[in-house]
Amino acid sequence: MRTAVLFPGQGFQRAHLGKDLYRSHQACRDVYDEAAAELGYDLIAAGERLGVLSARHDIVQPLLVAYGLAAWAAAAKCGVEPCVMAGHSLGEITALAAAGALSTTDAVRLARLRGTWMSECPDGDAWLVFGPSGDQVREACDNSPSGEVWLANRNMPDQSVVSGTAAGLEAVREPLQAIGATVKALGIGTPVHCPLGTYAADRMVQAAADTPVTAPLVPVLSTLTGERLDTADQVRGNLSATLTSCVDWVAVTSGVRAVHPDLVLECGPKTVLRDLTRSMWPGVQAYAVTDPDGVALLAGKPGCASVRDYTLRAMRLVIGTPCLDQSPEQRRRTKAAYTQLRDLLDSLDDDPSGTGAGTDRVDRLLREALLAKGLGESEVARVTGGAL
Repeated sequence: MRTAVLFPGQGFQRAHLGKDLYRSHQACRDVYDEAAAELGYDLIAAGERLGVLSARHDIVQPLLVAYGLAAWAAAAKCGVEPCVMAGHSLGEITALAAAGALSTTDAVRLARLRGTWMSECPDGDAWLVFGPSGDQVREACDNSPSGEVWLANRNMPDQSVVSGTAAGLEAVREPLQAIGATVKALGIGTPVHCPLGTYAADRMVQAAADTPVTAPLVPVLSTLTGERLDTADQVRGNLSATLTSCVDWVAVTSGVRAVHPDLVLECGPKTVLRDLTRSMWPGVQAYAVTDPDGVALLAGKPGCASVRDYTLRAMRLVIGTPCLDQSPEQRRRTKAAYTQLRDLLDSLDDDPSGTGAGTDRVDRLLREALLAKGLGESEVARVTGGAL
């Protein structure tokens, strides 16, 4: 099936980033090992400390690029056929590497440089803005008396991001609220996708010029315009332009729709792009590698049948299946089943190939965990794709 593959940017990370992928597949381990050799540190260990490293853009950004590339390596191994790729902000570096325009080592190196230079830009922040259209938000920023705030992202027709100095953001608060906006500070400590990033953009121009770049082997849509990046020069230009220009995910989604993919797959640690896609494209078959439906989708692909993969998919299904009003006893049963799945995964370090009995045990533990979450037998079969 023709698949549109999406890669998230910074802000979409989560705790223990990368550990699940590293355990799941040799293709993922290859990506992480190659990235570690370039960066000079253990990315899995860094992912375990993400809570205390969240302000280190020079660490978080290459971690996210490596995660996206590892997730794509696993999806590609399972036979996913890409017809178009796109990345949200930083995720464009991941998309370019996945499409063959950049090497893995250059992608994580550029991500580290990008994060370093962003940290050296003038202080600022970014706010999520809900309600008004992107054009209304842009007008409010343009008319701000401070002149230090800009439209930075159009994520959805009624969801944007503004960025600028602290004074600039405060100056635009009342004008935004006057047109019905709700604002939420992101607390990232640095401006994004606005002229305050010129310091980083200027340095990225030279870094991109010194980096081997080829035309993408799979069409990649610009995070700024939704148009194709067909040449090495266009790729290099976007690497710097994204640091000072507005991300237009609405245009990217329109560009993806124009390709008419059979489904959309997000390769990232959360489901934000999947959710944005579903909101703007009713009826689309959109999944993420970390959600239950996405896991079930990949489970049916060739090359994904090892006991290690099977166990990890089961653990993701347990985590990703929502549950409301669990009793203490149900929570205990869910936790016990999940703990046994984790112990089984650890035991596979000594026996990577596993056995048929191993998959039977995984089936039993997964079923027990989902039933403890309040699902009925038919719902368990739907969530697991009927594999049990």
